[in-house]
Parts: sequence; C-alpha cells; structure tokens
Amino acid sequence: MMKKRNINLDIIRSIAVFSVLSVHFFLNNGFYTEIIKGKRMFVMFTMRTAFMICVPLFAILTGYLMNKKILSKTPTT
Repeated sequence: MMKKRNINLDIIRSIAVFSVLSVHFFLNNGFYTEIIKGKRMFVMFTMRTAFMICVPLFAILTGYLMNKKILSKTPTT
C-alpha cells in the first residue's frame, strides 16, 4: 500500500533548499566584508538572518520523517 505524499513537507523542503542557496549567495558575493549601512544593506542583513533557518529546518524535517521508521536487516518493499 502506497502512502499518500504530503505536499506540505515538499513545500518546507523547497523553502529549505532556497534558504541554503541564498546563504551561499551571501557568502560568495562579498556581503560579509561590507559594513551594514543604509536601507539596502539592512534588508540584505535581515534576509540573510531569515535564511539561516536552512540547516535546522532540514534537521527537523529529517527527524520528523524518520520518526515512524523501523530499522531492520530485511529489506521492505
């Protein structure tokens, strides 16, 4: 019996992937070497801070999905 896929979990995973890409964008565009001055830099700082949820979000989602798993030596189909 095939379980129904939860689209909400896919949306959360997509947000986490976008957050990882955004954090790496800020890392590689010189953002960390600039002084936070002005509205534009404040908005970028706020966005970067919001995107820092990526790793905890992946960890929580993985824990949630692995919660009901049963480990066994025999493969299941």
